[in-house]
Amino acid sequence: MPLPLYNRDLGGAGRPPLVILHGMLGSSRNWQTAGRDLAEHFHVLAPDARNHGASPHEAAMDYAAMVDDVLAWLDAQGLAASR
Repeated sequence: MPLPLYNRDLGGAGRPPLVILHGMLGSSRNWQTAGRDLAEHFHVLAPDARNHGASPHEAAMDYAAMVDDVLAWLDAQGLAASR
């Protein structure tokens, strides 16, 4: 079951969305400075993956679970995604 991911909104509401995913040892916090610059042109959204940053932590930690989390998060944001 997907976990509800924490999302850092870095600004640019009303502009085309740009989703930024952090690396395996990072968090959305890593994107604050660049995200604010990108917000001049995009609505920048940076979710934290499970077991990272402010997102929930759970024992299950594999790529399939992380993909499910991101796809569910995209759906919740009203953003289209395809596999």
